[in-house]
Order: sequence, then structure tokens, then C-alpha cells
Amino acid sequence: MRPTKAKLLQLYKRRTDSKIAELYGVSTRSVCGWRMEYGIATNPDHRHSNNLDEQTLRELSVVHTDAEIGDMLGISGRSVGNWRERFGILQRHSGRRRPTAHALDVDFFSQIDTEQKAYALGLLSADGYVCKSGKWIAISLQARDQHILADLRRAMGSSAPLRDKRSVGGFPGSTPQKVITFCSRKLVSDLARFGVVPRKSHSLSYPDIDQSLDRHFIRGIIDGDGYIGPRQFVILGTDSILKKMRNCIFRHTGQLLSESRLRGYQRLVGSRRDMAVLKWIYEDATIFLRRKHLTFLKCWS
Repeated sequence: MRPTKAKLLQLYKRRTDSKIAELYGVSTRSVCGWRMEYGIATNPDHRHSNNLDEQTLRELSVVHTDAEIGDMLGISGRSVGNWRERFGILQRHSGRRRPTAHALDVDFFSQIDTEQKAYALGLLSADGYVCKSGKWIAISLQARDQHILADLRRAMGSSAPLRDKRSVGGFPGSTPQKVITFCSRKLVSDLARFGVVPRKSHSLSYPDIDQSLDRHFIRGIIDGDGYIGPRQFVILGTDSILKKMRNCIFRHTGQLLSESRLRGYQRLVGSRRDMAVLKWIYEDATIFLRRKHLTFLKCWS
């Protein structure tokens, strides 16, 4: 059932077409059609390009083409080019080999053999975004959790900057975020061997790593796409990865986490009786999200 004009206008002040489409269970094109019928003009605050400031564009233009920046921000390469011209930013010559702008251990994921590598693999599996061209991978977290991005950057021998991620529309309640980008075809290729690929949300599976590193990988997954509260903890993921993760956790701890589905998402849920799982995950850990680790110390240890 479609909303009335007044209702749609009210929603459109705070939500984009895609968000309204999710709310009503229809396509974005349908919502766009409703607006056109009602004579509701496009909200300029919903455009990604309105959040593209000069400093961010200058930083991105050092290592990315217009098309790559457009892919990252969800706009066309032509729009990026128009903004470059507006700010007076010269385009990188497409025929020249791009110099390495930032230091990076491009062989970091060639072999998963340390705590830091296993944790980083888990975090990027949960929250990493791989560009379609296979040239770079980025990860963004809430600004309050930027310390883990700095830890990740240090472990990977990178000098890439932490940048502010511009949220679309500036909706009420939106949380400031930080993002870091690692540019290397070799790095992205190595990650692909472990299932970290573009649009991985429906295809990700549990990686083949040494069993001694399982808890570090799982901790990275929880920090990127999980929850630890006073009375329960939750791990989200694909059916494939969660099935193997559940068996893995049982093999190490003897605890079999509950399986459930909420709003179409498969998840593993642990309760107070599964305290041993979190103790195993955090035992002697040196890299973790402080906020979730603090909850563990207060409520579970």
C-alpha cells in the first residue's frame, strides 16, 4: 500500500528513496514513481555529491580515478569530474602508472599466521568494502572506534590516513564515522582467497586457517558485525560462515551457541551459560575493540 502525499513528503525529508522502498517493501523505482505522481521534487540533501568536500576529493584523487571515487561514493565518475573542476583539482593522467601514495605491507594477507592477521581478516570479512575493480579495500567504523582502524593500519604497515566518512543526507541520529582505504591489487587478491570479495555479504564462508587462530578471526567478526551486551552476545553472518563458526566454537569450548533468524539475518546467540566462549575469544588477546572488550570485562569475566 502506497503512502499518501503528505506521508511521503514527511518521510522524504529524512529518508532517501531506497530507505522508503525498504520500509514499504517495494523497489526504489516505485518510490521514485510515487514522488513524480505527487509532484515531490528531488531532495538535494540526499545526493552523495553534496557531501563531497574539497579536502576529501583532493586526498582521494591522489590514488583513485574519477570512476573509482564514484564507485566508492555511489555517484558517477562524471559527477566526480565536475566536482574536481569546481575545486580546481587536476585529474591524474590515466595513462601513467600510479605512484604508491602510502606505505603498505602488500603481502600482509599472503599467509594468515599471526593474531593480528587473523583478527584483521575477521574484521575485514565483516565490515570491509572491496571495490569492483579489485584495486582497493576500505573499512569504516564509528568515530568512537577509530582506535581499531589505527591498530589495523599499524599492523599492516600502512601510512594511509583515517578520513571522515561523509554520511548521506545528514539524517538525525546518524553517527560520525571514520574510514581507511588500503590500495593494492596484491592485497585484495590475497583477501579474495579467503572469501573477502565485492558483494561478499551473501557468499562469505569460513576461511581455511590454523585452528590456533580461530578465536582471533572470530573476535574480528564480532567486533565488525556482532554485539556483546550484559546478558547475551550475538554474531551475524552468512549461513555458511555461521554454521562452520558454530562447530568451531563447540570444538574449542564445548559450548553450542543457539541459532536464530531476525529480520532475514542469520545469527548465533550466546547467553550467560556460554560465558566460556567469550573467555576463550579474549584470552591473552592484544588487539580488539575496546568498547566491546570493556563490556566483557564488566559483565562476563
